[in-house]
Amino acid sequence: MSPTKVLVVAFGILAVLTTVSGTAGFDTATVERGIDIRVADDDQAYIGVDACVRDRGGSGSPSNESRSVLRVEVTNRFAEAVTVSVLDAQPRGSDTLSPGETTSFTLPVDRPENDEVRVSVEGQSVEATLVSETTPCGEATTD
Repeated sequence: MSPTKVLVVAFGILAVLTTVSGTAGFDTATVERGIDIRVADDDQAYIGVDACVRDRGGSGSPSNESRSVLRVEVTNRFAEAVTVSVLDAQPRGSDTLSPGETTSFTLPVDRPENDEVRVSVEGQSVEATLVSETTPCGEATTD
């Protein structure tokens, strides 16, 4: 066998082995990254929610006179109209807000001890459910 044929066969075998074997590259990589999520306060958020519960001092019966009252104020700071709904009261409050508009809901609730309220927001380019803490509106009243 001539030296040229030996060299061609050797390069052929080397090419096959290189193709079949790994390339000594990476097949798995792990990268750790920090995440920084900033949440705006309600007075700066696209949708501002301010909620409080007023205890009417009732016995908890289903009549509206003795039930506590959930008061929710929602402000739309989006550049488009959105429909907002208060999810934690029966009946649910719902309204459509233009950009920059604010609306208020006053709804009866069964328990004055609710510590948060959920508000649904839907618009052309947004759909979200917001959770906001409630605070007491004031002393128990009988009005």
